[in-house]
Amino acid sequence: MADSSTPPARTGAATDSETAKKLAARDRAVAIRVKLIAPMGNRCIIEHRANSSLVNLGIDLCHCFGRANSFDDEMMMAIEFRWGLECGSLSLDSRWNCFPMSSHFHRMYDGGVWGMVPSLKTLKAYEDATREDLQNEEEDRVERNVISRSTKLRDVMQADSDKIRLDIDPVDGADRYHVYSLLAFNPEMAKTVILRYHKDIPLRKSDVTLYTYPFHPKKGQSLQIKSHLHPKFVILSLGQQLAKEDHITDILRAQSHVTPAFDKHLEIVEYLYGKWTKELTKEQRDDTIFPKFIPTPVAKSKYDREGPSYHPRAKSGMSGDPGSRPRTRSVSRREFARTPSPMGNIPRVSPDVEDGQADGEKTDGECDEGSDVEWEEDDHHVEQQGEDEGDDDVEEQGEEEGDDDVEEQEQEEVGAPFPEGGNANDADYQAASSPIQLEKAGKVRAWGQGIKRDASFMMSSSSNSESPPFPSSPTGPIESVGHAEVPVIEDSSRRGRSPAKKKVRSSAN
Repeated sequence: MADSSTPPARTGAATDSETAKKLAARDRAVAIRVKLIAPMGNRCIIEHRANSSLVNLGIDLCHCFGRANSFDDEMMMAIEFRWGLECGSLSLDSRWNCFPMSSHFHRMYDGGVWGMVPSLKTLKAYEDATREDLQNEEEDRVERNVISRSTKLRDVMQADSDKIRLDIDPVDGADRYHVYSLLAFNPEMAKTVILRYHKDIPLRKSDVTLYTYPFHPKKGQSLQIKSHLHPKFVILSLGQQLAKEDHITDILRAQSHVTPAFDKHLEIVEYLYGKWTKELTKEQRDDTIFPKFIPTPVAKSKYDREGPSYHPRAKSGMSGDPGSRPRTRSVSRREFARTPSPMGNIPRVSPDVEDGQADGEKTDGECDEGSDVEWEEDDHHVEQQGEDEGDDDVEEQGEEEGDDDVEEQEQEEVGAPFPEGGNANDADYQAASSPIQLEKAGKVRAWGQGIKRDASFMMSSSSNSESPPFPSSPTGPIESVGHAEVPVIEDSSRRGRSPAKKKVRSSAN
């Protein structure tokens, strides 16, 4: 459960009310992740003002690159492709894209009134990696006629991610966090001051520092922001604001504190944003080049350990229309429930059919009816070869001695050839009758269509009555029990029935 001191979710995350309704609620665990990784915890990233666990002090959990951008499938797919991710794996609710900030600065940030600018060193590293990827892909297409995807930019971004991770020590004593410059674009921001706190509860003037527009602590030096935010999201956010003509116009960029100090920075940001969001070709969308993401626990660990929240439509019908299905950058229970299985579709079972029966599947009764003809000959063949000629004592003996060792020994003993001078039915019946000497002849009564027998004997009322003849056999008549020669078989054999016949009976049942 989220700590009450964490910044609350902002309801107006989208640009309009209709879009906000379609966006799923953000996972509350994101605020906890941000609090643990951010250098200032849950304090405002600009003012360093502490939040409260008792009341709402107006500190929101903001998205550097807005969640509403998830409605643009084409742009999100292009970003994932260029960043070396799988299709649908990018989460804008990632801790590297969220930060706490006061509500009034939040609104101004979304409107392009001010922005954060990465260092020139970071921007050049991303620019060089992007140019190298594009050059390698173009060479593969022209020289080898192969569509490829280079991963130089992905490696550079991964290095920045490892830099911020708390479980990895910084290299050569470098600072763990990134430093961004606060750049105010709109002169209307001059009506606002930045009061940076040095203590949670300021009691003296020295406990706070006041900055006015254009917020330069020193001449020619912009206000610095130390943050855990990943540069890739900061570049996307600033590039999107620069692409909107009504947000940052040429007149605003011509201000003295913007040019020439940040001309090179903004030029690289515009280049990267244009290349990262360029619409993909049909060949680049192929699954062999740009595979789709399957949300499994192992796969989620590859992407910030938070899992994806982006679910694009099928590649065959892509368009600018976001479609009727709600788009979101946060993982919801409904999306998890609708996750397709890697094993394919499983047939649904109708509630009015038998348990375990799928649509179009035959019931047991239907299978039995269709198999009566196939098993008819086997039924008569098995039933007339001494399946149930033994008495109750023989049946109980077979049930008690049914372990694996006896089964193996039985296969060796009964597998011998039939004795000379008799047929298969004679030998089978003799084996079934031993080792117990039958004192009285019995009648075998059949139940069902063949295999199922009750093995119950009806004893003759008169001891002088003659035993009825056995049913006819396909292999010829058999002699009565009194005249049959019964060979002695060891007690380890259950019923003297050959293993092959046992298997036939078991499968039929």
